[in-house]
Amino acid sequence: WRQSQAGEGQMVFLSGEAGMGKSRITRAVLDSIADADHTRIVYQCSPYHADSALHPSIEQLRRAAGFGAGDRADTQLDKLEDLLRQGVDDIGAAVPLVAALLGLDGAARYGVIQMTPQQQRQRTLQALTDQLLGLASKKPILYVVEDAHWIDPTTLELLQLIIERIARARVLVLVTARPTFEHQFGGHPIVTQLALNRLGRPQTLAIIGELSGGRSMPQELIDAIASKTDGVPLFVEELTKTVLESEFLQLDGDAFVLRSSVQNLTIPASLHDSLMARLDRLESVKEVAQTAACIGREFDYQLLNKISPLSETELGQALTHLSDAELIFRRGKPPDATYTFKHALVQDAAHESLLKSKRQQIHGRLVAALVDEQEVVPEILAYHAEAAGLLEQAIGYWQQAGESGLARSAFQESVAHFSNAIRLTRSLGDEVKWQEKELELQVALGQALIATKGYAADETGNAFNRALELTKPVGSTPFRIPALYGRCAALYVSSAPTRASMDEFSAAANDQQDTAPRVIALRMQALEEIHSGNFPKALQLVDETLRLYEPDQHNRLAWRYAHDPRSAALIYKRWLLWLLGYPDRAEAIGLECFRRFFSGSRPGWKSRRVLQSTWQMNI
Repeated sequence: WRQSQAGEGQMVFLSGEAGMGKSRITRAVLDSIADADHTRIVYQCSPYHADSALHPSIEQLRRAAGFGAGDRADTQLDKLEDLLRQGVDDIGAAVPLVAALLGLDGAARYGVIQMTPQQQRQRTLQALTDQLLGLASKKPILYVVEDAHWIDPTTLELLQLIIERIARARVLVLVTARPTFEHQFGGHPIVTQLALNRLGRPQTLAIIGELSGGRSMPQELIDAIASKTDGVPLFVEELTKTVLESEFLQLDGDAFVLRSSVQNLTIPASLHDSLMARLDRLESVKEVAQTAACIGREFDYQLLNKISPLSETELGQALTHLSDAELIFRRGKPPDATYTFKHALVQDAAHESLLKSKRQQIHGRLVAALVDEQEVVPEILAYHAEAAGLLEQAIGYWQQAGESGLARSAFQESVAHFSNAIRLTRSLGDEVKWQEKELELQVALGQALIATKGYAADETGNAFNRALELTKPVGSTPFRIPALYGRCAALYVSSAPTRASMDEFSAAANDQQDTAPRVIALRMQALEEIHSGNFPKALQLVDETLRLYEPDQHNRLAWRYAHDPRSAALIYKRWLLWLLGYPDRAEAIGLECFRRFFSGSRPGWKSRRVLQSTWQMNI
């Protein structure tokens, strides 16, 4: 922290098994610098949001901006602008992007964002990084990422960008994760890696002494706790509390004494059992903990109140009891309070203690309560719907989540969402309607895999081949065309023979009334002729592609075929005109390509001088 205060940006990667003290050390760091003038940014990763792009950032921005439940859209935009101005003076470029990230409709105030999804994604990450560095120029920053083993791929990319840029900034990044987390931070010169190991006996005894308030305890009981907990700090803490809260001990002056032999004491065999024992002793409020656990590690009072059968008074008393027992921590006051389970293992214990039928009921109530909330991402609805046994609804929500990821270029997240939907679809049997749904999902999965793994990857080919298998029982379907294309593209990129596959795709495309498949087929045929050396024929096919292309009808083809056929055709035409001896015409086509690719980008890209110099370098 002292190094980062001096302008030497640092990252500490703190790893350890569950219950080893990562969160406790993080709190100690926060407490130790509480009086220092600094900015604190905390990202909390969650297993529920491991495939929700930038979820930790979204939640942190909402908290930092002070969004209230009743805020109007304009009020939220005003608050967001005030927040961003704390980091940078000119927020003109950043605020539309961050507003879109938070799901706010800023079109009326800022205009429509004129960028491709990939451009928007990259510039959003850039805006978040610039905001961090702007804040660091004013005061030191402690940037905490907790439970990074649940980080989503886009937030991980953001974190990697930040590490590359903070070497001379007043920023300390503190990342906690379990050892299973795979990362590439270790080789960076500003990164320090710390591994938490099990405690020795002196540290274990110190924790026991602290929890007993300095009062002595029977040595045989101390030995039993130390032996059972095996140096896991959370287990030491929870087992000691279990014993102290039991009726097995009584206070005699400044010492705890046994009511009977230690052999009669049932000591939980694991940390999970110890947590369950504490919950069981809180029987009057255990149901509230179980209900809250279905929401997640963090939950807010208003949502819990919607799904809890208790009155507000009873619910408030139960939450106070859980807070006093230090099983949950509170931020704010009801009805605007937010609560966090002390540890993910506490939440797990509460959730797993529910009977399956009861757990399904609670998750079902959650779906009903969340469905009308605009800021709830579809993957959260999908998770709760699946946990509630509402599989058909869950499939729809997983598909929505995957399509949303594709639209935002969050391709790795999309792969996970579509895979979840396919898994549930297969579990529903061999009815044609489920096979048809799987076919649709396999095509979508293939498109996401093209972006993450490449055309020729086994996973990509498997998705499209499975889709083609499903066309046999399903029969006539519009998804056969993109499945055929995917297989053909995979063969082409892997240098396998493509003529037969391409002829099958072209025949199927020509049978369609819709011109979109024919546009794709013509583009593919043109590429085949280029590789065959038949340049005049290829140019003819390219011109036919451009003639048939209608922007209003065909500008969404990129989502189904992973490329825009007009852009591809213009590139091919540039190649062909150059090869056929028309360099001036080729240059004109090249400039048209650049204008199309960079429309909506920074104004400088539109200048002819920049375009020409870029084109000349390209040649």
